[in-house]
Amino acid sequence: MLAVGLAAPTAAAQTQPGGELQIDWRVHVPVLVAGGLGLGLSEALLKDELADERCSWCDGNAFDDRLRAKLRWSDPETAHQLSDALVYGVVPASARWSDRPSASRCPT
Repeated sequence: MLAVGLAAPTAAAQTQPGGELQIDWRVHVPVLVAGGLGLGLSEALLKDELADERCSWCDGNAFDDRLRAKLRWSDPETAHQLSDALVYGVVPASARWSDRPSASRCPT
C-alpha cells in the first residue's frame, strides 16, 4: 500500500481558489481500490502469522479481576438502566445542543 501511495501523483487533489477541493477520480479510485484490496488480502493471508494463539482479551489477570470485583454493581439492572438513559438521552441531547452557540454566530 505504501508503494501505491507513493506512486500516486500528489497533485491529484488540489484546493481551488474558491476553497473547494477538486478530486481527480481517475487517480483516487484506483488508489482506494488497491488499498482496500491490499488490506483485505493482508488480513486473509497473514492472519495466522500475525494473530496470537491465545486470546488476550479472554484471559484475565489479577489486577483486572480484583478491580472488576470491587467496581461491579450488586444490581446490574440499575447500571443497565442508567447506561441506557445516558446513551439514548443525555448523549443525543448534548450533541443536539452543543452546536447552538457556534451556530448562533453564523450569518444567515
